[in-house]
Amino acid sequence: MRISLSNQLQAGDIYLRTAVGAQSVSGPVDLPVFLANVSWYYRKAVFGRALILQTGIDAWYCSNYDPFIYNIVNGQFNVGHYADWDYPFTYAPVLDVYASFDVRTLRFFAKLENAAQGLYQKGYYEAPFYPCQPRSFKLGFNWMLFY
Repeated sequence: MRISLSNQLQAGDIYLRTAVGAQSVSGPVDLPVFLANVSWYYRKAVFGRALILQTGIDAWYCSNYDPFIYNIVNGQFNVGHYADWDYPFTYAPVLDVYASFDVRTLRFFAKLENAAQGLYQKGYYEAPFYPCQPRSFKLGFNWMLFY
């Protein structure tokens, strides 16, 4: 069973998108009970809509749960538990901070991924023995050939 709510609010050029959910699963599969995704951003078209600026924060959170075993050989998650894994799984919010500039078919972006890594605790794991990626800064561009 799953219940989810989503909403988008706008005040001028400031947007707030939220999606929250709760789920209940019975059986051998253990999933988080609560999930949340929040995006807060500023979007502005300038120079007669020739340039679109967007900057904001994306946040994602799930409640604690016992994760699946990850099999690196076949790249799949399996139901089960590691006998030698004794660390508690506590999940902290994942935060991304970004800015993008669109000029017609070209988008330039700068993004700080996993900005919250190390803020709440020393680090955390997405699956046993596989830590979440460290905080990183990325620059790039997308060129959309067909617009």
